[in-house]
Amino acid sequence: MASNINANNIDGAFPVAGQDNDSQGFRDNFTNAKNNFSYAKSEIEDLQSKVLLKTALSGDILSNALNDTVLSGAQVLDFSETRVALGTTSGTVTLDHTLGHYQTVTTNGNVTLAFSNLPPAGQRGRIRLQIVIANVAHTLTLPAAVSLGTNQLQGYSSNVITFAATGTYEFEFTTHDAGTAITIFDMSRPGKLFKNPVLLDGSEDLANAGAASLTKTSSYFSTAVAETATLAAGESGQIKTFCLSPPPLALSSVTITGTGGTFSCSATTLEVGQQVTIAGTLGGTGSISGYLNPTSYYIITTNGTTTFTLSTSLGGGAITTTAGTPTGLTYSVVGPMVITVTNAGWKTSGTGTITFDTIGDACTLQYVNSKWFCIGNNGATFA
Repeated sequence: MASNINANNIDGAFPVAGQDNDSQGFRDNFTNAKNNFSYAKSEIEDLQSKVLLKTALSGDILSNALNDTVLSGAQVLDFSETRVALGTTSGTVTLDHTLGHYQTVTTNGNVTLAFSNLPPAGQRGRIRLQIVIANVAHTLTLPAAVSLGTNQLQGYSSNVITFAATGTYEFEFTTHDAGTAITIFDMSRPGKLFKNPVLLDGSEDLANAGAASLTKTSSYFSTAVAETATLAAGESGQIKTFCLSPPPLALSSVTITGTGGTFSCSATTLEVGQQVTIAGTLGGTGSISGYLNPTSYYIITTNGTTTFTLSTSLGGGAITTTAGTPTGLTYSVVGPMVITVTNAGWKTSGTGTITFDTIGDACTLQYVNSKWFCIGNNGATFA
């Protein structure tokens, strides 16, 4: 702004020495000098309230808040960011943008993130969070607004991040629409596709008559009855695998011998290598047998009145177990599993089929030139 101070309205040649001078000249000079002092005071106070300062003015508190005004054409050097230490905590942790761009927290339980005071739409907001995971059981839950960048996060599922190891992790969050959509960047770990070993993204158990996912690399049938599925067109270079996995085995019987007791079984189906869980109190000397089938079972023997769970990791010495990986298990698959493929490359027509009829049948497809081609096969039949 232009200054109101007028250095030219003071008559520097007045009064004239050696003669009688009109008093009006004195009054004019005094008035103009007073007005200039008033202008100077007002303009200095305006500057004091608006300018950036290296240190606080005498008797004042330093505040260089720019209130979202533009700072342009600047060359910056040796800048630092304020660290906001949120301590050791669990539950909801709110990241307040106005407090600082770098915030730290240590978990003593599960943590759920929230955001506050993000910049208005049209301006980019950014917060980097350092989180120390003290226990692999501690999870990090993201708000629904964190919807961008999640597909490459290790340990991510349905807005929850789990950690394979304790340690220090860093995530950065950015938004330009006041937090309607927030992007997350994992700053301390590579994305899923760059892990060692390389793990392609996701798998699914195919539903009968369902469509195979084009966002999950692996799809499988896990059933003892015939099912079908479809595979639509993919993207150029996309890899897709299918297989027929062992179905779960029904828990056929639980036998309890001994003196009295009340028991419950928490499992109705079992995968190969799993154990049935039975809990209860058995008085006297007795035993419990959880049968998977007539040739494979687990036995637990108790002495005295004991509350127990059938397991291979029981402690206390009061319970002895004989357990191991089930042997002699057999499967029977009723009817084939058939996938109908859009634009199959092994046929000249528009569609093709892949049939699985034996446990372990598998194949790998690649989408090339608008068709699916088989690039690896283990027992599947193509037509």
